[in-house]
Amino acid sequence: MEFNDLIFYVLDIAILVMLVRMLNASRRVELEVKAGSTLYVAIAFFLIALAGLLRYQGAFRWIQTAALVVMGVLYLFLKTGFSKEGIILFGQMYPYARIRNLRFNDEEHCLRFEDTKKVLLHGPQHFLYYPPAQEKQIRDYLSSFMK
Repeated sequence: MEFNDLIFYVLDIAILVMLVRMLNASRRVELEVKAGSTLYVAIAFFLIALAGLLRYQGAFRWIQTAALVVMGVLYLFLKTGFSKEGIILFGQMYPYARIRNLRFNDEEHCLRFEDTKKVLLHGPQHFLYYPPAQEKQIRDYLSSFMK
């Protein structure tokens, strides 16, 4: 086993752990919002897996391909929406206690909020775009949790 292969195995494990944690957070979603498409990211994982399958040799070829396919499938199941604990954006939980400046933008059908804890890591503002038909449902759901 070469050192470069070992680096890829470690990265695969780290990404798989991250995706499993994101999937666990997204299972808490009670009111799902169709924000963006996870399909495009999953397709990117599948295309990279195909390129690796055609390019590499030996056991690394099969391990890397399988890992990327599993990652793509896991990403397909990530949800965005609202739970009793907070707002979940593609597997990242933002608890209501840490959310400030929650605002609806009616023109763009967007919910904007700031996370008080993760300002440096993800930036201060987060945006959740939602279908116009879900706006009343989202407002009603949030009114019971945001005071």
